[in-house]
Amino acid sequence: MSKKIHLFSQLELRSLHLKNRIVVSPMCQYKAVEGHIQDWHIAHHSRFALGGMALSFVEATGITPEGRITHGCTGIWHDNHVLGLKKIELEELAPTFYVTPHSGQFILGSHSRSY
Repeated sequence: MSKKIHLFSQLELRSLHLKNRIVVSPMCQYKAVEGHIQDWHIAHHSRFALGGMALSFVEATGITPEGRITHGCTGIWHDNHVLGLKKIELEELAPTFYVTPHSGQFILGSHSRSY
C-alpha cells in the first residue's frame, strides 16, 4: 500500500525546500514592453506567493528578441531585463523559475505557411 501524500505537505527537491506542493504553472501575460516586465507582472506573481503557493513559474521569457513567442513576452537578453525580473523573485515567499523557450521559425508570424 502506498503512502498518502498530502497537497499541503512540505517537499524537498535537492536543495530546494517547498512549504507545500502547490505550483503555479507559467501563464503568458503578453504585457511586457520590449521584453521588460511591467507592474502587472509584479502584482500577478506577488498574489500567488502571498496566497501560499510554494513555487511560481514566470511566463515564456525570451533569451533573444527574435525567439519570443509574441512581442508581449518577457525577455532576458539584456541586463536591464534581469533587474526587472528580480522584482518578482519573492524567494522568502516562493521561489521563482523562468521558462526560456525559443519559437524557432514560427516566431512572431514570420512563417510563410498559411495554417
